[in-house]
Amino acid sequence: MYQPQVDLRHGQIVAAEALIRWQSHQLGELRPDLFISHAETTGDIVRIGDWVLREACRQVREWQEQGLGIVRVAINVSYRQFIAEDLAVKVAETLREFGLPGSALELEFTERVLIEDAPATLRTFAELRRMGVILTIDDFGEGYSALNYLRRLPIHGLKLSQLFVEGVPGNRSDVAVCEAVSAIARSLA
Repeated sequence: MYQPQVDLRHGQIVAAEALIRWQSHQLGELRPDLFISHAETTGDIVRIGDWVLREACRQVREWQEQGLGIVRVAINVSYRQFIAEDLAVKVAETLREFGLPGSALELEFTERVLIEDAPATLRTFAELRRMGVILTIDDFGEGYSALNYLRRLPIHGLKLSQLFVEGVPGNRSDVAVCEAVSAIARSLA
């Protein structure tokens, strides 16, 4: 499934985020929170992630050929997928297969990637950025909130955790956290 990303200044859909669902013959549609952790544990998440990368690139190519103006698709990259293979090589091969520039792809990582193997993470992020791939930290503030790593990683953006956003505008603490993290993110750009 794809969730549109809209340019609020012009009201146009400019990108989409790929969202995975599992259609079970016995259970119906399952949300990712019901199967992703199991896939992470078993290692199946690597194969799932490879399929999502390829399918998302195929879809954005199709949208571009249809003239829909959707120039980028965002996908989540699991920590296990990040460490299991040479992600930069896999991304480059997939972009080449569909004739897409790096800017057609946004990769969203959890905070765990920030704190694990910093030298390898820096190398991978640098390679992806050289390709033009957009790099985003997803659900920021939900886990480790490793502010120290933000200044070293070549990322393009942060997506705040819903834990903070759902309290806006009624909860002053949540508003303050969102404003502070937004200011940090803007200053890193």
